[in-house]
Amino acid sequence: MGVNLLGDRPLRGSVRPASDKSVSHRALMLGAMAEGRTVVEELNDGDDVAATMRCLRQLGVRIQYEGHRAEIEGRAGILRCPTGVLDCGNSGTSLRLLAGIIASQDFTATLDGDASLRARPMRRIAVPLRGLGARVEGPDNGEHAPLIVTGPARRGGSFSSPVASAQIKSAALLAGAFSSQRVRIEEPGNSRDHTERMLNAFGMECRHGEGFALVDPQPGQVLEAQELRIAADPSAAALLVACALAVPGSEVGFRELLLNPRRIGFTDVLRRMGA
Repeated sequence: MGVNLLGDRPLRGSVRPASDKSVSHRALMLGAMAEGRTVVEELNDGDDVAATMRCLRQLGVRIQYEGHRAEIEGRAGILRCPTGVLDCGNSGTSLRLLAGIIASQDFTATLDGDASLRARPMRRIAVPLRGLGARVEGPDNGEHAPLIVTGPARRGGSFSSPVASAQIKSAALLAGAFSSQRVRIEEPGNSRDHTERMLNAFGMECRHGEGFALVDPQPGQVLEAQELRIAADPSAAALLVACALAVPGSEVGFRELLLNPRRIGFTDVLRRMGA
């Protein structure tokens, strides 16, 4: 017989889940590439976002961080060549998106991570970055980290991704955005669109819709520093949502939850199930 770990008492209360990790990565990166000081409130404090912050500091970005609040002194699109390997830890978002940014720069940098990250596929970002004119080298023709990326990208282009992946799409969009090149990516489905939305928020036109994204920067355009507050992660809320539905009479509230339509598929499914 199964054991009811939730008990019989309804779940009641309100909570603010952890801040969204994907948006936190992008807030740091775009703030680093903007002109002026970007302030980010409620930054996710996990190891992956810390890896992005560490790598950006190696690239010459001044970041003050305390109590979920970051102040980023943007470098107006020009980073400093790092003196050592950029250690992305276990963060695929850090490695893939930073590879796109470095592809826009006039230097070579090596991106690496732990054993788990080294096992993840990387050629899918290497192909569009090479198509834009950057050089991407690594084990198995760039299939795995460590990746050695040399910029700058000198041309735009249109690419079709074999899978719907926000990280693949973002790597190419960021390379184009920061090298003043028009880049279009098509996908077989819809992936997260945080990068597209945030590029627009920082002042750079990025059109996106069903299965495509297009960044079309003006020559020499630089992002504008912003003040941001990171919303709470719907994935972090999912367990409590499921628990509340499993116990009759429960009512749980979530504060500042990210409601991007491409992030709330879980609750859409639950509604179709009668929740």
